Amino acid sequence: MTSHSVPDGKLPHAPRKAAMVMTGSVGGNAGGASAPAAALLRGTTSIIILSGASVQGNPSYSPDNDKVPLTNKIAWVNKDTTPHTATSGTGASDPNSGKAFDTKIITNGQSSSAQHLKGVKS
Repeated sequence: MTSHSVPDGKLPHAPRKAAMVMTGSVGGNAGGASAPAAALLRGTTSIIILSGASVQGNPSYSPDNDKVPLTNKIAWVNKDTTPHTATSGTGASDPNSGKAFDTKIITNGQSSSAQHLKGVKS
């Protein structure tokens, strides 16, 4: 399983949009459920975990860096053959890890539940 972290400090205070800087790391969180990758509800932004993302050096996300309206939720869609997680923070030793969001395990071909970015302000 591969875990992806988004540094909490990289979410700027911006009117209506927040930039997300995506970085990958090995590790993960146990538990959680994933849903079939399906059409997302209005007000939800999707981030695709790319096929081959579990191979070191391959691109992990699409889009790699994006702006999301603060009122939107985010759902990750796993197009890779390996289970993944997406967790805010800089890694397992970060005391703020998972505070803004944590998808738990997303199996291949599945999507996370839509996540609110907790603690992000305009």
